[in-house]
Amino acid sequence: MPSSPSRPVATPARGSEPFAALFESWKTKIVRVEWSDLHGLARGHRLALSRFLDGWRDGFGFSSAAMEMDLQGETTRADSPEKRHGWPTFHALPLPETLLRFPLEASTAQVLAEPQMVDGSPVAFAPRTALRRILQTLLARGYSLRVGMEFEFYLLNAKGEPLGPGRQAYRTRCGPEEDGFREDLQGLLGAMGFDIETAILEDGPGQFEITMKAGAPLVVADSAFRVKNLIKEAATKRGLLATFISKPLTHEAGSGLHLHQQLCDLDGRSLFHDPDAPHGMSALMRDWLSGQLALMAPACAFYLPTVNAYKRLRTRGQGPISATWGIDNRTAAARTLGKGDSLRFENRVPGGEANPYLVIAAAIAGGMYGLEESPPLPPMLEGSAYDHERDAETAILPNSLRDSLAALCDSRELTERLGPELVERFVALKQGEEDRYERTVTDWERAEYFEYL
Repeated sequence: MPSSPSRPVATPARGSEPFAALFESWKTKIVRVEWSDLHGLARGHRLALSRFLDGWRDGFGFSSAAMEMDLQGETTRADSPEKRHGWPTFHALPLPETLLRFPLEASTAQVLAEPQMVDGSPVAFAPRTALRRILQTLLARGYSLRVGMEFEFYLLNAKGEPLGPGRQAYRTRCGPEEDGFREDLQGLLGAMGFDIETAILEDGPGQFEITMKAGAPLVVADSAFRVKNLIKEAATKRGLLATFISKPLTHEAGSGLHLHQQLCDLDGRSLFHDPDAPHGMSALMRDWLSGQLALMAPACAFYLPTVNAYKRLRTRGQGPISATWGIDNRTAAARTLGKGDSLRFENRVPGGEANPYLVIAAAIAGGMYGLEESPPLPPMLEGSAYDHERDAETAILPNSLRDSLAALCDSRELTERLGPELVERFVALKQGEEDRYERTVTDWERAEYFEYL
C-alpha cells in the first residue's frame, strides 16, 4: 500500500506551552476547535487566540445536545441520559498533535478535539473516541491496521445543478468551475500538509475522487474528516456546492467511500500474504475478510447512513448489492488487490456521505469478529455480482436505511464491539431521519400523481 500521510505540523505535549511560536509565525488570531458529530459534520468553536491559550488544557464547553442533533438542528427523541439531565455541558478537549494552519481563512489555525464529560471521562459515543477505543483493543491483541481511503463527491452550481462539460471518467479536460476549484483545493491541501495521492475527475459531471495515502487508521480518519469538510467550505467560497451524498443526481453515477485495509503486526509488517495459500491470502486475511462480510448487513447502517445512500445501491453497476468478495472485482463488496506485501482488500460498500471514523470503526469490529469466530468465507465471486443476486447463497445487502438500522439493532456482535452507547444514539438519530423522510411529500410524487390521480 502507499506510504502514510504526513503528520500535522505541530506535535506539542499537553503539559507545555506548545503553541506560542507557531501562532506567532502563522500570525494567528483565531483558532477553530472542531470535532466530529455522528454524521461526520464538523462542529466546534471559533476562538480568539487569547481565549484558546487560556483554556485549551481544560477544554471548551458546549451543550451535549449538539452530539445528538440531526441535520436540521433538532435533537433526537431518544431518552438519552443527556436529554434526561437537561443536556449538561460537554467539553471539547483540543488534541495538540492535530494543530494545523487553516489557509482558507486569514490568520486562522485549526485543531481537532475529542468531547469529554465534566468529570474528564470520554464521551463513549463520540465517533473519534469510538474509533480510538476499538483500535486500542486491536493493538492490545497484538495487531495494527493500515488503511487507505478514497471518497467521491460532486461539485455543483449553487442551485445544485451539474457543471459542464459533462460526464466522462478520467477526463483531463475541466470546465472553468471545475478547474478553478481544483486549483484552489490542491493549494489548500498542500498548505495544510495533507498527502493526497490522486485527485481525479470521475464519471459524473463535476464528480471528483480524492485518494488519501494509506496509514494509521486514526490519522487517515482525521485527515478524511478534515478534507471532506474543507471541500465543502472551499466550494462555498466559490459560490458552488460540494456534496458527498451517494446519489445526488438521478441519472448520473453515485459517489462512494472506499476503504482499503491491511492487517499488520505491531511493527507494521503485513499479515495478509501467504505465498503458499490460495490467492496468496493468509488465514488471518481470510478471517478478517469473512468477519466483515458476516457483519456487512448491520454495518451498512454506518456505511450507508442516509435514505439517499440506498439509491446508489439500487442503480445496477454503481455499488455493491451483496456481501461478496472477488479478486479485482469492482461489483463485489470486498475487492482484493495487490500482491505480496501490498495484498489488501477494499470495502466498496460505504457511500460518500459516511462518517470516516465510523466506517473504519465498523470495519475493524467486523474484522475482529472474524479473528475471534472464523466464520466461513463465502466462495469467491466469479463474474458480476449482479448476475448472482438471486442465488440462494448470496447475502443481499439491506435495501433501505430502516432495514440496516433493524439489522444493527439485532447485531449483538457489532454492538458489543462498537459500544452500546454509540449504537443506541446512532440508531435513534437515524430512525428520526427515516421517519421524516417517509412523512415528506416529494417532487417525484407530485410529478407522478397530481395530474392523473
